[in-house]
Amino acid sequence: IYTLSLHDALPIYIRTLMLEDQDDFMVIACDGIWNFMSSQDVVDFVRIRLNKKSLSEICEEVRSILIFKK
Repeated sequence: IYTLSLHDALPIYIRTLMLEDQDDFMVIACDGIWNFMSSQDVVDFVRIRLNKKSLSEICEEVRSILIFKK
């Protein structure tokens, strides 16, 4: 799917994925996160915390890590 952003004239590409039974979760993030963490790093980070913290808390931890890495 191809569309234009409401905020600027840059195109946005949307990809549809189906979660499978073996999938525990899906991470949806801006491209900036991948400049500092690999896909596997993010998966490991989330998986370790998933049963102990809320999704909001996990997202805040990731954000804090990224701020300090800049």
